[in-house]
Amino acid sequence: MSQSQHFQPSPSSAAGQANTASPADKAGKPAPSARLADISFSYDGGQTWALDQLCLTVYPGEHLCILGANGSGKSTLGRILSGAVAPDRGQVELLGQVVCSSKDSGQGQRVDVHAYRQARQHIGMVFQNPEDQIVTTVVQDDVAFGPENLGAPRQAMLASVPAALEQVGLLSHSDSDPTRMSGGQQQRLTLAGSLAMGPEMLVLDEPGAMLDAAGRQDIQAILRRSTSQGTAVVHITHLLEQAQQADRVIVLDHGRIVASGSPEQVLARQDLPAISQAHRQASDWAQHSKPAADLLDESAASLAADSAQSGDHAAPILKLADLSYRFPDASRETLSQVSLEVRAGQTLAIIGRNGSGKSTLAKLICALAQPTSGSLQVAGIPLAGPDQPKAKRERRRLLKLLRQRVGYVMQYPEHQLFAETVAQDIAYGPNNLGYTPSQVQQRVDDAMDLLGIIDLADRSPFDLSGGQQRLVAIAGVVACTPSS
Repeated sequence: MSQSQHFQPSPSSAAGQANTASPADKAGKPAPSARLADISFSYDGGQTWALDQLCLTVYPGEHLCILGANGSGKSTLGRILSGAVAPDRGQVELLGQVVCSSKDSGQGQRVDVHAYRQARQHIGMVFQNPEDQIVTTVVQDDVAFGPENLGAPRQAMLASVPAALEQVGLLSHSDSDPTRMSGGQQQRLTLAGSLAMGPEMLVLDEPGAMLDAAGRQDIQAILRRSTSQGTAVVHITHLLEQAQQADRVIVLDHGRIVASGSPEQVLARQDLPAISQAHRQASDWAQHSKPAADLLDESAASLAADSAQSGDHAAPILKLADLSYRFPDASRETLSQVSLEVRAGQTLAIIGRNGSGKSTLAKLICALAQPTSGSLQVAGIPLAGPDQPKAKRERRRLLKLLRQRVGYVMQYPEHQLFAETVAQDIAYGPNNLGYTPSQVQQRVDDAMDLLGIIDLADRSPFDLSGGQQRLVAIAGVVACTPSS
């Protein structure tokens, strides 16, 4: 097998090579849920290695937490543990079956398709981007998709689907359309889909990245229940508060395990960048954190003071008046009579529970959706309300002007990435704004330098980690130097 062409096991594939079952651990522990021996994985044919001769064993009932900086190999390791891909080299054993191993001749991998199919029936995976796992337009149907494909009896599904939805707090949304849910709600949904299958091993890639604090606590409670029932849990995260609740923590750096042990042992180390940086951020937050109500009051007072200082004659860069939005066929409004003003130089933070309308408000500001009622003005451009022009040609002209003045980084950065290389992707905006080639190159270089991604310039954006993709998406906006 070529190093640049990775085998992706198909659940419908025919049986392949015979597999070898793993005996119980010699130390008296139960047979491992997963065992990786000297695995290596490359996205570019061996020029660089996302994982480099990594060895790891995961046991039933264990909560293993994986930490590491962006691009350290966390998500790649998660995909291999879930059976989504096979490595270039090394041996992978999942739930007692050797699913792939390097040939003795060193000519490539021997992949057991049948063993992969058998193992994946008992492994739940929650991807970093929940949209990748949503396959229907009804919440309860989406949760039932996995059990149904496993051939679960109807009566069993009638019990397991509501139970899984109740665990993640979405039972009242059983008939909702998941494509209209917030990112946090979608993460809850994908977890419910995995729980409904009753997995022996559960692999989660940043399951709380889009959840509020209460939502992350709910996830931790679910993981504790799962491990108490014997399920092996592999939890990829960058949050130390979550790692503290694990049984074991490993830290990845450039595809290698650089630390492994109990949370107390690993999180106390200050020589690991992934740990020390997170400690500094947590310390800074603790020193400056205040109750949400206080923060909102202070933000409102600060905005009012800044507005007064700038003078009444200064036009706001953003102005909303009684802005409302309702999704088609929805029973209630997602946003209801929202009013606010932001002037040049001000910073506005929008916080709220999952599903409160934060992303919807951002899309309205960027003219990616049309409000149901109210008025909206952005960068001096009327997008809704009585001042909005009626003529289509004038409205198209104003939208083009808006794109030059407003930058938008989506919740899912991969939706913004399309070019062959990172540098080409970042250059797309400045090129469309009519800058000269030398100006474009300077803006691209400055943006990559600011975000610390110069070394990624020639990489494909689709081979990057989720965190790296977010940095590239931000760099693309920075390179355009929008006014808001």
